Amino acid sequence: MTLRFGVLARRLAASLAICVMLLAASGTLSAQALAPVIAKSFGAATIPLNVTTTLTIDITNPNNNVTLTNVDFTDSLPAGLVIATQGGVNTCGEPSGVYVFAQLGGSTISFHAAMLAPGAICTVVATVAGTTAGMKNNSVQGNSTNSGPSNTATASILITGIPGTPAPSSLLLLAMGLLALMCWSGLRKLRQRSL
Repeated sequence: MTLRFGVLARRLAASLAICVMLLAASGTLSAQALAPVIAKSFGAATIPLNVTTTLTIDITNPNNNVTLTNVDFTDSLPAGLVIATQGGVNTCGEPSGVYVFAQLGGSTISFHAAMLAPGAICTVVATVAGTTAGMKNNSVQGNSTNSGPSNTATASILITGIPGTPAPSSLLLLAMGLLALMCWSGLRKLRQRSL
């Protein structure tokens, strides 16, 4: 369900970008370059301590015919959330001038693209882990030289305090209940024999 929410959030951001592109193409908006649109989501809404999940950041050029230049963002993770895998993956391909930096154990994800073509979407994925329990709220804002700052995207994740311990399943609870019932029944029979 939480994965679907992340996908839904990215699709909503992409739909908003398309709407802005259509308005720009119709002349409803000014000819100035529109700022990049940024969206982000975690791969799960809740994870235990020291367990990993993904952090996905999409940055979109909403312009119909304007290439954005020097597009970048720096995402500073909140205290208690760290990069769990060196580097980051991006879907921008490997054109000249695209860089993603995420250092293992660090708390910063940096992205830079010399150019972002009209309508292009770059997705950056980093693996993160929680090192302290609690709600972690994370915001990021992008920028472009020829359009200015983007919107601010925010995502939250809850880190539970028990390291890697799964919640008890209903089968486990049922087994514990049956064991308690058998124990009680056995004690009852012993008591009846002693009378």
